[in-house]
Parts: sequence; structure tokens; C-alpha cells
Amino acid sequence: MAKMKRTWPANAFDATGIRARDSKVTIEGIDSDCVNLEGDHEENLRLEIVDRQLQIQTSERKDKAEFTLQLPKHKAWAVDLFSGQAEFMAGNIQARLNFILGKGEIHVENCSGALSVAAGKGNIHLEHFTETAIAELPRSTREWSLINLSKQESWPDWGMDFWHQAGRELGISVLKRFFKQSGDNEENAGINLQIGKGDLQLEDITINEFIVRCGMGDVKLKGGRLTDFDLNLI
Repeated sequence: MAKMKRTWPANAFDATGIRARDSKVTIEGIDSDCVNLEGDHEENLRLEIVDRQLQIQTSERKDKAEFTLQLPKHKAWAVDLFSGQAEFMAGNIQARLNFILGKGEIHVENCSGALSVAAGKGNIHLEHFTETAIAELPRSTREWSLINLSKQESWPDWGMDFWHQAGRELGISVLKRFFKQSGDNEENAGINLQIGKGDLQLEDITINEFIVRCGMGDVKLKGGRLTDFDLNLI
């Protein structure tokens, strides 16, 4: 299959949104004025810039869709990932990270910004993470388009309408339904983790507001500074 490589100037967009059934995503901070995207499965990939957001969308596959996204360090970014199953790694970036996953592994190291995760099952490792104020990107005026590749695919586990209209609004509804949280005052927390089952490993973090809701799992905290820590093991 053809390898995929794309490059954009750093001012082309301010955020990236990823929709993939099964994904392995790596985000790296780089000393550059360009954004670089490398991965596989070009024939099953759709890229589109909508309202200052790079939308990355894949069709249904049995194997993982793998991407490496390199973002300039000098700029603050917003990253939104919605995936049935995902492996995510990020290093040396400043960003607002929002994840909605069925299950996954998340490793974030040497980063600053904010992190929000809603997952049925997930393990999270944060190392050298500092909360910083990063503005929310304005809501898009256009919803995600349906997959329109060489072969129309179905999404039997989710449903087409459910999948493509999912986003931040879905994340809040998930918190309300499964975690009995209002979601209204928790959106802006430096770290907000809502996990059905999983282990959390936190090393050298500096956070003003840290919210954790976990049904089953271990929480290990080593070093750092927390101003407001709200932990609820359901």
C-alpha cells in the first residue's frame, strides 16, 4: 500500500481531529514552522481542513491505521481523537488533548496544556505534564462528512450517524450517562479522566485542577504538585 506524507505551514490550521476505528497515533513536537503527517493506507484516508481544523478520517479496517503527526513546538494546538480502539503517544508539545475511546493506551510525556479522556477501558501514563491555559477552538460550523472513499464502508459497531456526528458534545453526554457527572464545570479542568476500567500512572505533574473518575483500577502518583485533586473510584 502507498505510504502517505503531507506537509502544511503551521498557520494553516490550529487543531486536528482524528476519527478512526482502530488507530495508533504518535504526535511529536518539532522545531519547525511546518506540520508533517506520515502514515500508511493513503487509499483509505480522507484529509480535509474545516474551520481551522485538520480532519483525519479513516475507513473501516481490520488492521490499525497508523499516523505520526509532527507539530511545531512554538504553537499551542488542540487535538481531538475519537476511536473505538487506540494507542496514543505524545511528546514535547503544548496542546489541549481531548480523547473519547472505547479502549486504549495513552502515553503523554514532556507536554503542557490540558487533557480530557473518556474511555470504557484505558491505561494512562503521564510524565512531566504541566497544566497551561490553552483556549478552546470555536465549534465547527460544519459536521464531519460521511466517508466517501473508493468503496463505501459501514460501521456496524457504531452506526454511521453516531460515528460522524460524535465529538465534544458526545463526550459530555457520556459523562452524564455513565459517570453521573454534570460535565458543565468539569470541561475546563487541567486533567479530567473518566475511565470505566484502567490504571493511571502519574509522574512529575503540575496541575491546578485534576478530576479522576474510575470504576476499577490503580492510581499511582509520583512527584509533582496538585492544587485541587478530585478522585472518585466508583
